[in-house]
Amino acid sequence: MSETESKYVPLDNAADIEEALKATDSPVVVKFWATWCGPCKQQAPRMEELAAASPKVKYYSVRADDLLDVCRVLGVTNVPTIFAIRQGGQKVAFSGAMAANQLSVWLKRLDEVLPA
Repeated sequence: MSETESKYVPLDNAADIEEALKATDSPVVVKFWATWCGPCKQQAPRMEELAAASPKVKYYSVRADDLLDVCRVLGVTNVPTIFAIRQGGQKVAFSGAMAANQLSVWLKRLDEVLPA
């Protein structure tokens, strides 16, 4: 899937991130990535597949090297980092490389780890 077809909506600044989290009652997944990050590139195709299979979840991406100040405030210290967030602030995060099967299980269990 090309970047133009991505299920992940890019967030370009702190205001976009805040607005994305306010805009929905659905779970939100935010991936923090960088162009130079090997694990980010490795897990990107699997994350796209999972996003396509989970239409109730809203997906966003943040290019971490463009928003270092925002990453610091949010506690993102390395990439890839994935946040799963519900409106109201409940958050589960995973940092570092994740095997495809781990990623699949983690994203499919959003309703369990982030109860409504």
